[in-house]
Amino acid sequence: MRFAGGKPKSAVVVAARGGHAPGQSARQRLATSAVALLLAILPCFVAGCEADAPLDYGDPTSQEGETVVGGIYAQVLAPRSGDAITGPAADLVVAAWTEEGTALEVAVTLAGGRTVDALREGSGRNAVFVAPLTLAHGNNSLRVRIREVEGSRSRILDYVVSYAGDAPGVRISAFGSQASDGSCDGTSADIVTTATACVYGVATARRASQSISSVTLQGSGGPVDATVQSDGSFVGAVEVAPDAASTITATVTDSDGRSEQARAPILHDGMGPSIGVTEPPDTEFNTTEAVLTIAGTVSDASGVRSMRIETGATGTTAIPFDGTWSWPLRLVVGSNEIRVVAVDHAGNEGVRVLRVVRDRVTTLLEPAESGGAAQLDLDRFGLESLLSPEDANELVMAEIEMRPFLIEALNAIRSPAQYGVDTTQWSDAEWNLYRL
Repeated sequence: MRFAGGKPKSAVVVAARGGHAPGQSARQRLATSAVALLLAILPCFVAGCEADAPLDYGDPTSQEGETVVGGIYAQVLAPRSGDAITGPAADLVVAAWTEEGTALEVAVTLAGGRTVDALREGSGRNAVFVAPLTLAHGNNSLRVRIREVEGSRSRILDYVVSYAGDAPGVRISAFGSQASDGSCDGTSADIVTTATACVYGVATARRASQSISSVTLQGSGGPVDATVQSDGSFVGAVEVAPDAASTITATVTDSDGRSEQARAPILHDGMGPSIGVTEPPDTEFNTTEAVLTIAGTVSDASGVRSMRIETGATGTTAIPFDGTWSWPLRLVVGSNEIRVVAVDHAGNEGVRVLRVVRDRVTTLLEPAESGGAAQLDLDRFGLESLLSPEDANELVMAEIEMRPFLIEALNAIRSPAQYGVDTTQWSDAEWNLYRL
């Protein structure tokens, strides 16, 4: 709204979208809107309004008031309507809590896709979350995601900050890892895996008569001049600290020689998760058990996204984890190679390998007391049912000379009376052999 006596000099205008305050009826909301309208037009009756100025009726659903969604209360504390911001850097401050006082975490996704984890100050119902912003001129859309640390409840709060300061604007929109050829191909990621990170953003001037002269980026190495397009978008590649968090600084200078800086945190993670095996105590051993329970720990600087177990016999199985993990695994007889794989949020993999040999156990029971003699046929098929081919090949078989026994058997058939053979028990087969 513009007033005849002069317009306010605030450098930031805040708009919001979201649900109305809880507990309000339709009649109460209508009354609230009517009061807001009355307050908006009252100065016009006193000082007069410019004819071309659109009326601002206020927003009874503003996120600057307390709202609740899914049991999570939230309220934007800063920046608020009328807050003057002298440069493109500002802090978004959000109060968030539940009736039960459960722990919450807040992440803010900026225009361009970069996500910033808000720093929590206080706890329970007194928790306040702060996230650093980098702003370009015009609308800067923010999406605030609030969720329980331990629980299933979550909510989204959308907020728009419009920067209109005299100083140059600069928004660090996204980070990305370099492509294999060393270029910045536009692929963004919250966590980079290469030693040199791509920085994408937008630099703006307030007036059309101004332009952006340069954008200089700096990470853990020396300063780098970014490539700036005619629309103000820029890209540059800077060195980052390995496997650690660091800060990217963007310095923008306009055609009038004014410079402003914006800073944004960046996380590099070039290593896969660390996997510990606490059970079994050894990673190479023999066992006779058919089922083996393996357990351990997992950790990573950027967080663990997934875990799985791979074996040649059972394939790939996703397993649950929460700092620790445990899973029963069926073993095949013989060699078992077990791969425990964890993937972090940057896409890096960590692997632990176990090699377990399950020994075959063959138990021969004694004959039942009522039974006769026990006979074990150790022919080729019998061995295959008891032993693996590798084990069977290692057996040393006893060699018995059968010729004397055959000659003795033939002599007994040829001269049964001499050898005391009872021919009354013979069948046609024995008599035929006798005739031969």
